[in-house]
Amino acid sequence: MFRSDGSLYFTDPAFGLPKSEGDPAKEIKFNGVYRYADGKLEAVIKDLPSPNGIALSPDGKILYVSNTQKEMYWKRYDVAQDGSISGGRKFADARPSKDSGVPDG
Repeated sequence: MFRSDGSLYFTDPAFGLPKSEGDPAKEIKFNGVYRYADGKLEAVIKDLPSPNGIALSPDGKILYVSNTQKEMYWKRYDVAQDGSISGGRKFADARPSKDSGVPDG
C-alpha cells in the first residue's frame, strides 16, 4: 500500500513457509508490518500474530491492518506526518462471524 508521500507499507506473515511459524527457514522472529521509504526499510508493527492485509485511509492518517490467524480482527493505527505508526487499537472483531474465511488483504 503506497502512501501519498511515496512510502510503501506491507505485511510479512509466515504464510508460504512449509511449517509456518515453526519453519527453520523463518529468518525474523516476528510477523511484521514494514515501511519502505527513502531507501530504508523499517518494521513499524511487530505485535500482530498474523498481519495479512493492509489499507490506508484516503488522507493517509490511519493505517488498517488485518490479523488473519487465531484471533481474527482488524486494527487501526495513527500515521504521523513523518510516516511513523502509533496508537494501535482493535477496530473490528471477526471472531463472532459464522461465515467462512478470515480477514485478509
